[in-house]
Amino acid sequence: MKFDNDRALTKIAGCLLLMATASTAQSSRSGSTELSSIISHAPFTQLGISSWAAGGTGVVDVGNPAAAFSNPAALRCNTLTGYVEFGRRLPTTWIVGIDYDNQYLLPAFVSLGTRTDLLNVSFGYANTYNEHPSFSILETTADDPEGTGRYFEFERSVKTHVFFGSFARRMGDDISLGITLGINYLRYDEFIVSSGSGSGVGMAVNAGGIFQATRSLVIGGSLRYISTINFNVSFPSQSVLVPPDSSGYNLRFVQLAFPYTAKFPVGFEIGGKWDVFTPLTLMASFETQIWTGVTSGVFKNIVDIHLGASYEFTPAFSGSIGFFTHHEPNTFNSAYLDQNFVTAGFRWKTDELVSISASILDSHFFSNNAPVDYSNREYQHFNQTYVAMGVGYAF
Repeated sequence: MKFDNDRALTKIAGCLLLMATASTAQSSRSGSTELSSIISHAPFTQLGISSWAAGGTGVVDVGNPAAAFSNPAALRCNTLTGYVEFGRRLPTTWIVGIDYDNQYLLPAFVSLGTRTDLLNVSFGYANTYNEHPSFSILETTADDPEGTGRYFEFERSVKTHVFFGSFARRMGDDISLGITLGINYLRYDEFIVSSGSGSGVGMAVNAGGIFQATRSLVIGGSLRYISTINFNVSFPSQSVLVPPDSSGYNLRFVQLAFPYTAKFPVGFEIGGKWDVFTPLTLMASFETQIWTGVTSGVFKNIVDIHLGASYEFTPAFSGSIGFFTHHEPNTFNSAYLDQNFVTAGFRWKTDELVSISASILDSHFFSNNAPVDYSNREYQHFNQTYVAMGVGYAF
């Protein structure tokens, strides 16, 4: 068997490179490789349409229905309120022509929140991480140089599903504190020659605070932690030779299982919101992610900047624009994978009960990433686009 051209072989090498940049082998036990991390930066989901429309400044977005994952202290529910968010990652291309993204998040986020005498509370589900690389290569032979009709395929899916409870309490007129506690379920599926799958469970914690410094100035901060998830990826039974037993047979069928580890960065963010005048609000925040604990010597810590503005055209309709940096922590080709996003969106309250919001995040306009030369070919840019829509209902 051979492939249609050397670009196909480059894709195969790139496939292995993609897996290596998200994970680094540490040790080998019983013939199986333990990975130090399968987590990378690009697949994390941007939850909270109103905050990401304004550049990802959710740390100071008071009333954000998805505040559980940006700053739980900003959670506000005047009545029993339901909210659902849907997302779409448009297809893009990773370094060597590997298909990347191209998935629907249905849903990305669901919550039901209310208020008691002491607390604002919210319970729900979030798809916080969603990675999807894939490619296919046409097989050719000497007899069929145009292709046999069969394809060599690779596909991987890594998703985390968080089931959470979020709680916020006002500590006087100026201070709010909040915490989100979640069960983090990871699902891993891979197809390359044969199919493999695995899953594991960990915990997710997000704590934050809001301080009303003045009538027009709000300061917020949050800390995010996700525990390590250890799991096995199992592949179908394969025949192997073993020493013969009393029956005289030495062919056995065994199921291969490889240990994997998913390690996540610790995040800290601080920001401010300034009501310049009645319809205009400006927001900014600085986010630090600690990646050195994920894979020592491979990942670096990063700092991203988030800037946004919101304008209330009417009490029922507001629009937002923003900008944020998205630095790549992996030191391999980090300049190529760095992105700068511009954002925009709106929120429309159709009546007292229903609200509709939408946003778009795109890194094609002001990206600072650099071309990369791999296998004597220059791959220009890695850019992503994410669109989302949300619907809220006050019961």
